[in-house]
Amino acid sequence: MSDFIEISKLASPIYSNGRKASRAHAVTIALEIIRTKAGSHGDDIHLEQEFENLTKYADLIQAAMESER
Repeated sequence: MSDFIEISKLASPIYSNGRKASRAHAVTIALEIIRTKAGSHGDDIHLEQEFENLTKYADLIQAAMESER
């Protein structure tokens, strides 16, 4: 649960920044999600596959943040 709170804090400044900053925050949040999954799943996670999905994760996060505006 504490990881979720920390990720939420990363998203808070997004609303006052432009699209480039929004993308950077979305990628940062996606990386945090991958890091959290790796920490909780240990050897069961396939990092190569997760990093291949990084753009998809960031796209979904950014779309969700922009729909909140």
